[in-house]
Amino acid sequence: MDVRYKILNGDCLEWLSKYSERNIHLTFVDPPFRQGKDYRFFDDNLPEEKYWDWLEEILSVIYAITVEGGAVYFMQREKNTENVLRILRETGWAFQNLIIWKKKTSAVPSEFRYSKQYQIIAFVTKGGKPRVFNKLRVDLPIPPGYKYKKRNSIGIEIDPEYVKIIEDRLNYLRSAADIINSGFSPINRKCSKKKI
Repeated sequence: MDVRYKILNGDCLEWLSKYSERNIHLTFVDPPFRQGKDYRFFDDNLPEEKYWDWLEEILSVIYAITVEGGAVYFMQREKNTENVLRILRETGWAFQNLIIWKKKTSAVPSEFRYSKQYQIIAFVTKGGKPRVFNKLRVDLPIPPGYKYKKRNSIGIEIDPEYVKIIEDRLNYLRSAADIINSGFSPINRKCSKKKI
């Protein structure tokens, strides 16, 4: 089965509100963080209450179109952990894990607190446990008779420049998967030894 990826250029809330199927298995939420950045398509200076109401609306719509056992991975700044967990709980999601994503450098140095070298990713599900849970990052070949097939994907991004970046990354990941699935392994290469 060919796995398809589709990146849509648009407002996610508009698209999600029109989506009538109830077949979403996984959603990765990585919103602007309300840091006052100059985005072309988003006011990153929203008042705090309006910002969290906006995210709560998005998570409610996602919940409505997600299958039982479907998952959300929600990335956010570490200082917003309380609000993230609160709105996930209020929109019906069941908490599974809090993942700490350690970054190489801090984008925001500070003289009065520890530097921010990580972000959080909240892993939640619709219902008590995930329908499918894979802890491997690289897709391995599907074993014969395996009951779950690879999924097709749709992503929504409002900025056309980011759409191009996402497509480039997906093409890179597909190339890496092709190499892995071809059976190539640097360990299996034969090395010739020359006597000196």
